[in-house]
Amino acid sequence: MSIETEKKSKLEFTPPTAEQVRGLFTENRPTQDSLWMVRLPLFIGLGAVGILLLVDNAVITMMLWLAFISVFIAAMMRVRYLKQLEAQGVQVDEWAMQRRYVDALRSAWVLLPKSRKRHGLYMRMSNVIAHCLSELKCHEASAEAYDFLIDHLPLEGAGVKQLRVYRAISWLMEDRLADADDTLRHLRGVKSEFKGTALASAYTYAELLQCVKTYHFDEGVALSETLLNDMRPLGIEAGYTYAMMSTCYHEMVLRTEDEKEKARLEKEANKWWEYATCLIKEEHLMNRMPPEVMKQRS
Repeated sequence: MSIETEKKSKLEFTPPTAEQVRGLFTENRPTQDSLWMVRLPLFIGLGAVGILLLVDNAVITMMLWLAFISVFIAAMMRVRYLKQLEAQGVQVDEWAMQRRYVDALRSAWVLLPKSRKRHGLYMRMSNVIAHCLSELKCHEASAEAYDFLIDHLPLEGAGVKQLRVYRAISWLMEDRLADADDTLRHLRGVKSEFKGTALASAYTYAELLQCVKTYHFDEGVALSETLLNDMRPLGIEAGYTYAMMSTCYHEMVLRTEDEKEKARLEKEANKWWEYATCLIKEEHLMNRMPPEVMKQRS
């Protein structure tokens, strides 16, 4: 989908507010059927078969067979329904990967209440909602979604740390710099603990975004030495980080008086921007970047 098509789609769809996101998750918390409810069709079926073996009355036998067939049909319909839900979830995931964020958000919003008893699907749809809201620059609503995931779902270890990093990124984009800084300070160890993983890469992205948002461009430039290796786990998504690194170098050019140093810094800025545009089209880069990057490229 082109940027123009995406923008047209966004005009036809008003993204939810933070309050609406909070309401969605509050009203549709994940649940789980009791073990007895899960096994009820099996017990009914076994009971019907047992009675059939003991009774030779034709009417009772027919009624028991009808009950047995009804239970079997109900079980098959439930299996089919769950498969349909899973297929819809796969479609939503594909739309999110194709950057069809409005379509993915719409569908995930509808699918979330239906997936309350399917923990894996519920988690995926929750993540899609948070991710798409962030991509649509609804960062306050995105942070609200991450809040719910962090506070209410049984996540541990790397999973919850990654969500905290994503929430910090949303806070940075909303200029909630103190909250983001506090989170990133507490998570500083993930770069070494999870080195070479998507979690460490996401933290590096957040770290560089923080440098850009707080105008500490020299600290951002200091991350350049290992940036290519640090961002490798993110694949083409690393292009957004390279664009911010280009911004850091460009801003350092404006703060340097030495002509030789200016030329070197400008060369580095162009190099990192080239890295970024090799991975992601410039229109997509500019659609997601913070105002500081867009201002520098305008």
